[in-house]
Amino acid sequence: MNIRRLFFLMIWWTGALSFGIELKDCKVLSENQTVSLNQVLNPAFDEGNGGIHWNLGAEAEISAAYGSNQRGLGIRRTDPGRYSVSTQKMKLKPGTKYIAGCRIRNEGFDPKDGKGGSFGIEWYRGSSHISSAYCNSIGNHDWKLYTREFTTGNDPDLEYVFVIFVGKGKLGTAAYDDVFVREAGAVWLPVLISPFNAVMRSGNGKIEISSNILGTYRYPGSVKAVHVCCAVLKNNGRQIAMQTVPVKNDRAFFDFGTLADGEYELDLYLLDAVNKLRLADRKALHFLVMNPRDYVSRPVYIDEHGRMIVKGKPFLPLGLYAGGTNAEDLAFWEKSPFNFVMPYGGPKLKYPGEWKKDDDTGNLHRALDRLHRSGLGFACNLIASYPNLKYILANWDGTRVRGINAVVDAISDTVKDHPAMLVYYTCDELPAKRGPEIEARRLQLRRRDPRHPSMAAYFQYPDLPYYGNGQDIIGLIFYPVVGPKSNSMELILSNLEAARRVLSDRNGNMSVWAIGQAFNWGSYVPDRNRFENDYRFPTRDELTAMSVLAAIEGVKGFLFYSYHTLRYVRGCLNENEKLIEFCDTWPAVCSMGKTIRELEHYILSTRKAPKADIKVLKGKIRAKAFLSEDGKSLRLLVAGVGPGPAEALLSIPGWSDLSSLTGKSLKRPDGRYHFHGKDICYDILKSE
Repeated sequence: MNIRRLFFLMIWWTGALSFGIELKDCKVLSENQTVSLNQVLNPAFDEGNGGIHWNLGAEAEISAAYGSNQRGLGIRRTDPGRYSVSTQKMKLKPGTKYIAGCRIRNEGFDPKDGKGGSFGIEWYRGSSHISSAYCNSIGNHDWKLYTREFTTGNDPDLEYVFVIFVGKGKLGTAAYDDVFVREAGAVWLPVLISPFNAVMRSGNGKIEISSNILGTYRYPGSVKAVHVCCAVLKNNGRQIAMQTVPVKNDRAFFDFGTLADGEYELDLYLLDAVNKLRLADRKALHFLVMNPRDYVSRPVYIDEHGRMIVKGKPFLPLGLYAGGTNAEDLAFWEKSPFNFVMPYGGPKLKYPGEWKKDDDTGNLHRALDRLHRSGLGFACNLIASYPNLKYILANWDGTRVRGINAVVDAISDTVKDHPAMLVYYTCDELPAKRGPEIEARRLQLRRRDPRHPSMAAYFQYPDLPYYGNGQDIIGLIFYPVVGPKSNSMELILSNLEAARRVLSDRNGNMSVWAIGQAFNWGSYVPDRNRFENDYRFPTRDELTAMSVLAAIEGVKGFLFYSYHTLRYVRGCLNENEKLIEFCDTWPAVCSMGKTIRELEHYILSTRKAPKADIKVLKGKIRAKAFLSEDGKSLRLLVAGVGPGPAEALLSIPGWSDLSSLTGKSLKRPDGRYHFHGKDICYDILKSE
């Protein structure tokens, strides 16, 4: 018997531990037999005067003319300046997958635009908007069913609103009938959260799974279910081990002993150990085992603390979205605190005056050389590497390489050995149903280039379990400041709390970056009056407060949207006005970046800091202490979430002599610090 065979037999025997139940003894659960109730009241607009239970917008009309059988809701718009929304509030179960839908009839809409009537679900905590999911009907047509799946947040106090509207500026008539919101049935979405980037050192075999059940499994049973997770480990398609472990606090921990180098895959099964039912399965979760020397010699990787390691050292990514690059841009970036860029030009990036036709490889290398000489890393944008998008990466180097997968391989071969290469940016807000495609792209890149991680960005925080296995780093999008009344960053807190439930390991670490706001929503509005009255740029303090809150909640990197908007998207401004605005806003963005860069050694430190003692007097406040790696200095980060006043008394055991960066924290005679702020605010208390 050879050594490798003996090695796998040892794993088999040590991994055959069970939880008193075997996979073969469990009956497969059939589809849910009960259809949940419609959560929408008066869904066909037929009760009473037709509008009961609905808050009808100014354009809405209830009439048989708009119904598919009896009455329906209609919106007929002839004035592009009008806009209104019809709504119905509802309470939904937390952490549950739902399907929202209705039938829509469109007529008179511009066929070039393609969109007609719309509907969606918005959710709120108090008056703060948390998230939303919308569905746009397409084209002019008779009655047609449209649906939109969404997942509720885990907070039971969230309020949900069904909204019906025709998009701003669109002309035409939309009719709605048979509105519904129903549970979609239970879904099990396990996520491999440790190792973070699905790469571990040989000699290890510890796996941590996040077990996420959206909805409720319904089946007759006299005994309360006890969930366990069975994992079948395979190598080269051959089963080498099986373990069944309890699921506790939505986590399952496996230890497969000592694994040799190679690629492995897990088949996972969710079982009810008491009623002996196989509730769900997830096949083929891939991970790679590398020898320790190769593991640490990679130029860029994510370590067990969720940190990016570059050339063997912890690295705090602080990046900017950009359109392309030129000499002026490089001059601004070189003098800024930012250390990488994510150009939307991506692999087709060209530096002015240095590009050649049908030479994508050479053009990209020359542009990367420019970035590297300026001390900047490169996030390789691959968001166009999926079919059925407006723009796709269909060819490379003219027509020498064709087809998306072949082009992705060619791009990876082009960038993987360049010193500017930092990370693959593989997805930007694709819907959850495309999760399998995102996972396939990650696997392709890891096989082609295991020396660089992948990241993807999402705003759909309730759907995070669908995306959990699609990248090494998840970027969560936060753009909470819209207009004069924007006074809360509850959106950031809610998103990161949701991420922690799905993605944090047993030590509280996550491989998560913040996709932060560094733009004015009004930049995309051509109407000058609306730009000046309805929108605003975040203040310098708000920019920093948003990043401080993200650091408190555990992010290990930052990418800001967007330099391109700051510098080039004019909206209603002329070129000179845009340049003046940029000269005002760019210094504020750089000031924020400088503050965060000064926190780098604290955010990335693995030294455990003492827990801050916090007594909240007003508002919602988050605070956390960070120690330097040598334990000699400390930073206490404080953030007022808003809205309204924020006050708290703060202290750190063993650290009594702290100075306030913003002046918002005053030391009291009893040694505690009195933090006070309003709306979106922050402070940093320093030990020296």
